[in-house]
Amino acid sequence: MVRIILILTATFFACALGASTGGLHPLRPWWNALRSSGRIVGGFEVPVEEVPFQVSLSRVGSSHFCGGSLLSERWVMTAGHCAASGQPNLQVRIGSSLHASGGQLFKVKEVTRHPKYDDAAIDYDFALLELEETVTFSDSCAPVKLPQKDAPSRVLLQFQLGYTQNPAESSESPGCYVPAVSQENATRLT
Repeated sequence: MVRIILILTATFFACALGASTGGLHPLRPWWNALRSSGRIVGGFEVPVEEVPFQVSLSRVGSSHFCGGSLLSERWVMTAGHCAASGQPNLQVRIGSSLHASGGQLFKVKEVTRHPKYDDAAIDYDFALLELEETVTFSDSCAPVKLPQKDAPSRVLLQFQLGYTQNPAESSESPGCYVPAVSQENATRLT
């Protein structure tokens, strides 16, 4: 769990650095050469097979409002502000890069926010969703895999269910590349 939080935090700061410098990294020219897009707005489409752990959150009869990651056959991790405890009719779409179709829908049995989550400060902004049914894994539906060791020289794929051009909503998953951050550097950032 701590490793997931560190990876998500490192990715956030890497994206923030890219946005604040126009996507150019002043100290690492290799990053400038590798980057596909300075931001996810204007990024490239990511096939679901490359991110089979990605899920879309919605309410029954409503549209996508947040994303998350499949952790196991019955557990999803998402942002705490996306999942209020006792929220009725919450469901996740798994196995599709589309917001409103494809893959499978699973109803959420229970929402568990971090005990120190704070709406005002958005601290400890993550939650676990327990699904009512077990997910069957496939090429387009699999749990997130965490690295065994830090790989600070690697480039990571940052993706989301969201926008590829402003303000038109994309029905698929846009992505861009960001540099990996070591656990030591991620710890210094938090």
